[in-house]
Amino acid sequence: MGLIARRLVSRSSNLHSLRYGKGMPMMPMPMQAPLPVYTAPPSFQPGSEEMQRQMYGEQLYVLVLPLAPSPYLAQKITGMLLELPENELMMNLTDREELQHRVAEALEVLKADGITS
Repeated sequence: MGLIARRLVSRSSNLHSLRYGKGMPMMPMPMQAPLPVYTAPPSFQPGSEEMQRQMYGEQLYVLVLPLAPSPYLAQKITGMLLELPENELMMNLTDREELQHRVAEALEVLKADGITS
């Protein structure tokens, strides 16, 4: 075998070992972040009090949002209104003037607590 042939064989074996990882340190495989686990929304019994409050809250938030200075405060106010007895809660859903009064009242409470300016 001539000198040129030996060099070609030597190069090809070096390329082969580089290509297939021989003679090179193993690189650790990057860790993949675990996939988030899907959790189902809380289940409600049909007609349960929790389900009613959830539905009232969704309806009430839509009505409170234009009256509140921010979406964050609309969420706070909606939560406060959901603590009212059901008959008063229903008044807020049906009587716009009553709702405006309650939102103003809730904003005063939040202001007194330092949550809003």
